[in-house]
Amino acid sequence: MDANASFNDEEWPLLEDVSQYRRIIGRLLYLTLYRPAISYVVNKLSQYMSKPRKQHINMINQIMQYLKDSGSYITIRKSTTRFYVFSGEFFVAWKSNKQATVSRSSAEAKYIALASVTSELL
Repeated sequence: MDANASFNDEEWPLLEDVSQYRRIIGRLLYLTLYRPAISYVVNKLSQYMSKPRKQHINMINQIMQYLKDSGSYITIRKSTTRFYVFSGEFFVAWKSNKQATVSRSSAEAKYIALASVTSELL
């Protein structure tokens, strides 16, 4: 997201159907649990739930493009291991990397990720 992006630009027209905008923001808010990189922008966009503008939809499209581009490595069939470590309420560490092997199932990919987290914690 552009660091100088203006979220409240009055020259953009208001959206006619706000229900779709609210539905998308709700889903993005849930997704921030797994993709903390989008937390700031989604939080800012959620402040305009009552009067969203066309520019806000454009920003959502940018978020969707970012999520699409930063997904799993489909061409090489390797899963991505991501984890966050908390001590009580406090965030301690995080890690994100491609797995070294190709998994045959999502269960196997989760097992590899769990083994990676365990070895990091130990």
